[in-house]
Amino acid sequence: MYEKIDELKAKLDAERPFTADQFERIDKELTPRRIYSTNIFEDNSLTLEETRFYLETNRMAGGKLKREFQEIDGVREAIKFIEDKIEARKDINEEMIKELHSILTEPIDQVERYHPGEYKDRDMPIIAKDGTRLNFVPFDRVPAEMSALFSWYNEGSGKVHPLELAAKFHYRFTLIHPFFDGNGRMARLLDDFILGKNGYGPAMIEDKAKYYAALHDADDKLPATNRPEASVSLDIAPFIEVICDSSCNCMQIMLDALAETQVPIASDLAARLQTFDKVLSGDSSTDLDKQHIEEKEAAKLAIGREISEYLKGKLQSKYVQFLFSGPAKFQQNNHEYSPLISEVVSRHNYTFAPNESLYEYHFAPNIAALEEAGMTMEPFMKLMSFAVISHDTEVGVFSGLMDIEFGKVYIKQENREEIVMKLRQDSVRELVGSSLFADWELKDLRNLIYSSLDYFFQQIENDYAGESKDED
Repeated sequence: MYEKIDELKAKLDAERPFTADQFERIDKELTPRRIYSTNIFEDNSLTLEETRFYLETNRMAGGKLKREFQEIDGVREAIKFIEDKIEARKDINEEMIKELHSILTEPIDQVERYHPGEYKDRDMPIIAKDGTRLNFVPFDRVPAEMSALFSWYNEGSGKVHPLELAAKFHYRFTLIHPFFDGNGRMARLLDDFILGKNGYGPAMIEDKAKYYAALHDADDKLPATNRPEASVSLDIAPFIEVICDSSCNCMQIMLDALAETQVPIASDLAARLQTFDKVLSGDSSTDLDKQHIEEKEAAKLAIGREISEYLKGKLQSKYVQFLFSGPAKFQQNNHEYSPLISEVVSRHNYTFAPNESLYEYHFAPNIAALEEAGMTMEPFMKLMSFAVISHDTEVGVFSGLMDIEFGKVYIKQENREEIVMKLRQDSVRELVGSSLFADWELKDLRNLIYSSLDYFFQQIENDYAGESKDED
């Protein structure tokens, strides 16, 4: 195990010192993977491609929580912080760890949940996925346990192999759990610091199942008391192996980046296989495919403008104010579509290129104004959705009526005001045409919009008449 990681380190050492260009190549390849691999432990739903896209453009993919992008910001700044500390030849101490936690968690809106840079000041029960309660060091023992951890680390530095030192520091830190939240990310970042300080690659842990299995194996060997202190003499070979394999994989990526060798990304294998099949089949239509995508994007935007011009500000009754909004933007790798787009995709078995966008526009009563006017709410809890999406060489407009309701929904430790939408499947209408907007008949598009809204108004009228009869 140690021979493998030392051999890869020797290969990296032979390339040092890195030039600015080499640093840039390593950072471009490594940083998105490091951020993605640690955030997936926090139930962050962003894919590696979405993480990379956000880092390169600072643009958020649609259909995702803002917090998920803030977590990227936090980890990115934390990585920069530890790299600066390594370059300045600084080492771990209490001040450094608190500052690292502050940098990691401050970008996230829920600062009251994290208390950036502060040890926990009360005990909070943490429930594992299997329903069992996880017990960590009581809050009033955290300062003493952290002080003992620093003393152990300082004593072992230079005497214990950096791999073992990093793994045992990581494990003991998780047993202490000094902060309210962010402890897992902190442990992995401190792993990276100890390894990086000694010339090894960061431990980019990609196998969650193996990681947790190794932690549980170590937990089972612990006594009931003095667990952090006891962990020092514990045999945690499976966990050390996980850290070793993760660092070795990372160093191989670094060596490949230095050699400008293309490293396939696991989550891109489906796309890679499509390229492979094209080569074998002799299909050389890449430029044509790109042209079709550009045509479809232009057509979808033009259709969206037509819908906007036709609806925006023009459809107002004497009694009800209607609101028009959009476009909401989705991409195929979000895995979180609206109810209408989900139905269309399922109904037609549609697939999309990774860079194709799907647009949706909404037309609905102004619920707040109705409520303020004291009108009966139930008949108006409806929304007409228009989706503009593409498939193959065509573009389609789809409409559907959704019943809506408001309520508090608990999502990933966040209380958020959410709108719950349920699509009436029998209300879905569609119009599919050429990817060239110039070929479209505008009267057909306007007929679709009219028939959809006619159905929408009719449902409100029917429900409103029913409510009035009930009141009588």
